[in-house]
Amino acid sequence: MTPDLKERRSSPTLGENDRKLYFGNETVYLKPVKGEVFGVPGLNEERSPKSMELLTQSAIHRQHPIRLNDGKLFAQPSIPATDLPSILNNLSNDRKSTQILLKPFLKCNQKESRSLSGSLVAVASGKRSAIMFAKEKSFRLKGCGNLDQGFLLEEKGDHGELSLRGCMFEQTVQRELYMTQRVGRAIVDTGIRHIQCANTSLGLSQYTDKECLGFEIQYPGLPTPYCGIFETVGDRRLGDHLLAGIEAMLPLLYADSHHQVSEAWVKQATARIEKIRGNLWDTATRAECGMEAFDLTLIGFREQPISLKDFSCLSLGIPKEYRNLWESTYEELCDVLTKLSETMECPNVVLWLARAIGEECGLVCHAMKRHGISWGTYPDATGIHCNSHANNMVVRACRQQGDSFLCPLDFDMAYHISEFLPTIVQSQRQKVFPSKFEDIVSWEQSMGMRTSLAGSDFTSTGVTNIDSNSYYKNEGENEIKQKFLSIFSIAFRDTMVRAFDDTLRDGVVHINRKEYESSVAVAADLIIKLALICTCTKVC
Repeated sequence: MTPDLKERRSSPTLGENDRKLYFGNETVYLKPVKGEVFGVPGLNEERSPKSMELLTQSAIHRQHPIRLNDGKLFAQPSIPATDLPSILNNLSNDRKSTQILLKPFLKCNQKESRSLSGSLVAVASGKRSAIMFAKEKSFRLKGCGNLDQGFLLEEKGDHGELSLRGCMFEQTVQRELYMTQRVGRAIVDTGIRHIQCANTSLGLSQYTDKECLGFEIQYPGLPTPYCGIFETVGDRRLGDHLLAGIEAMLPLLYADSHHQVSEAWVKQATARIEKIRGNLWDTATRAECGMEAFDLTLIGFREQPISLKDFSCLSLGIPKEYRNLWESTYEELCDVLTKLSETMECPNVVLWLARAIGEECGLVCHAMKRHGISWGTYPDATGIHCNSHANNMVVRACRQQGDSFLCPLDFDMAYHISEFLPTIVQSQRQKVFPSKFEDIVSWEQSMGMRTSLAGSDFTSTGVTNIDSNSYYKNEGENEIKQKFLSIFSIAFRDTMVRAFDDTLRDGVVHINRKEYESSVAVAADLIIKLALICTCTKVC
């Protein structure tokens, strides 16, 4: 490892451009509104059987949509778990020094923010959340308004049921704060030291401002909106940012190789992969069919990137403000890959990274399964939900030596086996959906996380999984080049899914800490950075 790389990776803070890469660059505005802010709720340890029965009935009651005064139906998340016996806590004094914990904030437009004192500038995280930066830390506000429209009602159910958008609810915000901590403990208790949850629970905001609650005029008595507050390590998603970006880059990383790849080699490699797998179906199709994935790290090809003089940033749609960063990062990667080729330390960095990604996802899912936790999979009036997917693994910013590349998040629908209420699942009469807890967890890990890693959108998890082949099926491209890249795409996805399968099954860390500190990991960091530049304009 070169000294400058070592120094860069050990830095605890990010520059402005790097911060945009790992957290996004779409500006949003936050205005202070009326309401209350609380610390992380505690659990009532003195709960009686009667109080637990009330919490169970409260959860069961939500499976039925509410009929409103005009005959329309309103539905809210119906998690198949007893409500948590929570007690709201006041903020500790050390938390009060952070501005976002002093009062609730709601997204608004720029004009409105300028007219209000105390407004803040942040970046978008999906439609309903925002990331705010203060004191060299990053904070996630989950549920602070639907874009700049506040909280609004939309038709989301199968039968036109209305849903309140842009917020969290009392039970989901408390569940996310609690389950984030519980999943973090499960990861540690499983013996996994290099992975942590992406979010650290800090507290919640309760909105009481009548201006925020315009829906109350037409429909009084609807649930109060809440917002979860977390410190966070990143926001760029594995599926739609990292994997999409890597596949966009493949033609560049192996561009020089195509001139050296003969048609005979392509035929030989194709025959070898077909013999191993039984067919040349893409990994997504095989995953949807429940077929085995294979470790193809020994495909026998190193990265040989194209020279910058033969490449234009325009071909990948890289925004002008990122082109200098792209070029400097790309040159740094070329230098590291050259040194790796001299030492024979790693046959292929992209496939090593595929193994690491699959293993990290597998370790998280293994820890959750071992500790009886579902990520959040169930049917309700608004459809089938599955939170176990690639976009709920975020790329860690400021990765330190030995740390994982990814961290899990989004546990607002997660539940433990001890809380599970099968009657709520059964009430939805989903013929193909399992009703036993163990089967639900197996389903979410195979049909959720596994298929999304394979490149499939079969389970409608929200991961777009752009067809990787579209990047290199350009008219006039060399046919051998197209075949090579198609083969490599199979190797990339198959290797990732196989690492996920193996680690999910046995929970064994196969990539040791020294590998995460090696020059191979440095090259992987640079590939990740370039991939995020490729997808920097996408908001999930």
